[in-house]
Amino acid sequence: MMRVRGVWTTNAAAFLLGVDLYASFVVFPQFAQLPKSTGFGFGASVVVSGLYLLPATIGMTILGPRAGPIAARFGSRKALLAGTVFATASFIVLAVAHEHPYELLIAAALLGIGIGLSFAALGNLIVQAVSPEQTGVASGMNNVMRTLGGAIGGQLSATFIADHMSKGLPAVTGFTETFLMATGFLLLCFGAGLLVPRTLGSPTGSGPGRGGERALTPEAASA
Repeated sequence: MMRVRGVWTTNAAAFLLGVDLYASFVVFPQFAQLPKSTGFGFGASVVVSGLYLLPATIGMTILGPRAGPIAARFGSRKALLAGTVFATASFIVLAVAHEHPYELLIAAALLGIGIGLSFAALGNLIVQAVSPEQTGVASGMNNVMRTLGGAIGGQLSATFIADHMSKGLPAVTGFTETFLMATGFLLLCFGAGLLVPRTLGSPTGSGPGRGGERALTPEAASA
């Protein structure tokens, strides 16, 4: 099952997206909490720094339930690619502009839109790529890959930040490197999304096609 193209490409995308999502959990609040004396921090309290992730939560909340209609109209593959583009834009914004709080809020909103689209698309893609009796195992492995990516993303972010200290406080270089690292992983994720087969399966749940992928019905093919 793991050798099926629709499975390993979707799992690769889940892993790479997990890296970036969990990296944001590390850098967003810590960036906001650093004192203004650092030259880039916002001096936010613990509570306020957590609110900088609120736009991401709102974006995921809005886009998550709408991912179904979006996938039905455009396809889950395109939804994954579009979500990756939004998430990439989020870290590009942070890499080039992080002097004002509103820039962090804009980046968080873009990230929420991207993650909301992408994660919902991943669930559809992995189910469409396998036969009905394999959906439980395939979905579970996809979640594991996302969590593994998250573990690595969090550790890489912490390493970059800890490696660049100035007077006992993190320097902006560590954060910039984290933003660039996340951008690189998202570009790889976009590449993995491009490798996802265009015809994984049909919304009617037809049986598996060649290579473990579901064959499209004539109606779906014409659409």
